[in-house]
Amino acid sequence: LYPVILVVGATGTVGNKVVEGLLAQPGKQIRVLSRGKSDWRENLFPSFRRQGIDVVVGDARSESTVERAM
Repeated sequence: LYPVILVVGATGTVGNKVVEGLLAQPGKQIRVLSRGKSDWRENLFPSFRRQGIDVVVGDARSESTVERAM
């Protein structure tokens, strides 16, 4: 099994660059946590899923959401 790396805010400018960098390194399982605004859900989330990235939608300020993501 590969280690799971959780990226919070992956649909933002910096977070998206972090995800791109992680994808360039084999041997990692990537999971993203994002608020999931509708425009991002339609455009970026399907791309993440096609690349094998787990997507969790929710608010990072919510303890239960972060627990679910982890």
